[in-house]
This record gives sequence, C-alpha cells and structure tokens, in this order.
Amino acid sequence: MEQNNLTHEESLRLIGGMIQTAQNKFTDNSSHYLLWGYLVALASVIHYVLIRFGLEELAWVPWPILMTAGGIIAGIMGYRSSKKAQVTTYTDRVAGFVWGGMVIVMFALLIQGASLGWQVVYPILMLLWGWALFISGGMIRFTPLILGGIYNWAMGIFAFYQPFDVQLLLIATSMVATYLIPGYMLKLKVKRDAA
Repeated sequence: MEQNNLTHEESLRLIGGMIQTAQNKFTDNSSHYLLWGYLVALASVIHYVLIRFGLEELAWVPWPILMTAGGIIAGIMGYRSSKKAQVTTYTDRVAGFVWGGMVIVMFALLIQGASLGWQVVYPILMLLWGWALFISGGMIRFTPLILGGIYNWAMGIFAFYQPFDVQLLLIATSMVATYLIPGYMLKLKVKRDAA
C-alpha cells in the first residue's frame, strides 16, 4: 500500500476544500428557503386580504393549501437532492435535526393554535424560525441567515404586541427579509463559488 505524505500546505488546502464542499452542499438548499419564503409570505398576504374584505371565515384556507403543496414540493426536492448526494456531511445531519425538530414543534403549535390563540402562536412561530435560521447561518458561516434569525426574533417579540392582522403582515415581511433575500444570496454564492 502506497503512503502519501502531505505537506502542511497541502493538508490545509485539503481541509479547506472539504469545508468549502460542505458549505456549498448545504447552500445548494437555498431553493428550500425560496420555496418556503414565497409560500408563507403569500399565505400571510392572502389571509390578510381576506380579513380586510370581510371574509374571516375563509381567511385561514390559504395556509393548509399552500403549506401542503410546499411540503410535497420540499419532499420531492429533498428526495432528488439525496439521490444526487455522494456524501452526507455532519452539517447536513445537524441541519436535518434542527429543521426536522422545528417542524415537529411547529405542528404541535399549529394543532393547538385555536386553543392557545393564533395571536400568540404566530409570534412564537416567528421566534422558532429565527432560531433555526440563526443556527443554520452559524453552521455554514453565512451572515445573512444569522441576521435573518435575529430579525425574526425581533419581529416575533414585536408581534406579541400587535393585532392579528398586523402579525400577518409582519410574517410576510419577515419571510422576504429572512428567507427570500438570504435564499437568493445563497443561490448567488453557490454559483459564484462554483465558477
């Protein structure tokens, strides 16, 4: 068996390349941020508009429709991505646990939404999104996601003191600022790093 001795510089380049590969692999998931950013913002705006037009009894309808569609699309995207993946990194595993755990907590909150009160649940959801974004940004060292997490925390705290219809607008603007803008920035970073 042949033994290759790497120089100090070669070792550092190899480690740097592995880190860059892991970061690029994770940032390829920018399409998930874009998907959920658009769907949640759209559901929030439609909900708000239906309330404003006096259709409160139908205002909740966009949520199950758009979120179910998003779940199906995200599942297909994840399946395709896993088929292409040659290796699962530690970052991938941690991200899976962070976002998977968040989805479980979100479902628990949504199931109890009527009894807890939606005016309490939506700010908590914003705080949770902030937590997951903050961790995700820290794992890949991507400042826009970290700042997005902090922004969501601020909006979540602010939302506790706002009426329900204003909370819907806060969710929509938060999705633009914390999912869509960082999502496009991640997509651009992947293209730039691949060139």
